[in-house]
Amino acid sequence: MNRQIMNLNIFLLLLSAVLFFSCVTVAESNDSISKNVKVGEDGKVNYVEVSSLEQKAKVDISEFTESEKIKIKSYIDSMTYLIYFNDNPDVSDDLLKTAVFYANEYLEKDGLNFIQLTDIEQILNKPQDVYLNETEGKVGFMQWAAYRVQADIYFNISTNVTVKKDDGKYFVDEKIVISCYDINTFNKLFDVESSTKNSSVSNVSEEDAIKKAFREIVPVCVSKALDEVRNNIVKAAINGFSYKIIIQKPENQEILEEFADNLSYKVKLLENVSTSPEQVIYDVLFIGEATELESLVCETAATVEGLDSFRIVMQRENELSFNTGL
Repeated sequence: MNRQIMNLNIFLLLLSAVLFFSCVTVAESNDSISKNVKVGEDGKVNYVEVSSLEQKAKVDISEFTESEKIKIKSYIDSMTYLIYFNDNPDVSDDLLKTAVFYANEYLEKDGLNFIQLTDIEQILNKPQDVYLNETEGKVGFMQWAAYRVQADIYFNISTNVTVKKDDGKYFVDEKIVISCYDINTFNKLFDVESSTKNSSVSNVSEEDAIKKAFREIVPVCVSKALDEVRNNIVKAAINGFSYKIIIQKPENQEILEEFADNLSYKVKLLENVSTSPEQVIYDVLFIGEATELESLVCETAATVEGLDSFRIVMQRENELSFNTGL
């Protein structure tokens, strides 16, 4: 887990917890389309630029400071998405890859980071023994692939397609379901879906009709999935993201109490949950990445006389360990 995953996985872990207890399926027809994408009367998809946090997350953000809004928006904008498909015996893989192409096209127009289809397929086509040597089979194949391409969010596309031919024309009833998975646990977080009924017509072929249906509803479904991710990240951030700070060698309690008091004004919550001669453990709620919290802790220690040798020892997921140097 390189790059963003090590620093950002706490965001996804908390997002997973929030969504686990409030799993949601959003099923709407094309009569109710996300404000991020609109389909014109000619069937063409028009994309609407969405830039502010207020627009990106359709929840109340009045409790956040401007600095916190910037941090959350920066995190949302920096995430990397992986989109792939479920096999469907009624639809060829080439057509399903077309659906992934339209999904990635929407992400690109929205200015988001995504894994190219060719890049994920290079991983998926690796020999099975490569996967087994790296994981010993302890994680699923798709989860391993998502780690290898350094994705933050995985969207899986499922399709249900029915094609009817009438008077030389092909009519399509189609439903797209996007399932969102937490990369760390690979638990399914939520489903969203969009559907079309007899709205995709082709005089050419069944394949052409299916492609037209994908072109119409895949961007709509991706937009709904992005809304769910953004909304739930913001909801999770209201009270701050959960971290654990471990202070080793807490030999001078007076100095440590001054440090903790100073830090408490800079985070949402700081609570002493364990004290021993070897270490003190604090539960912390903080809006920001682990690296930002690390910097804040070290800056706070620098203001306390006697902590001149205070230093970071290790950061692992949402746990940060420091040594007082005393």
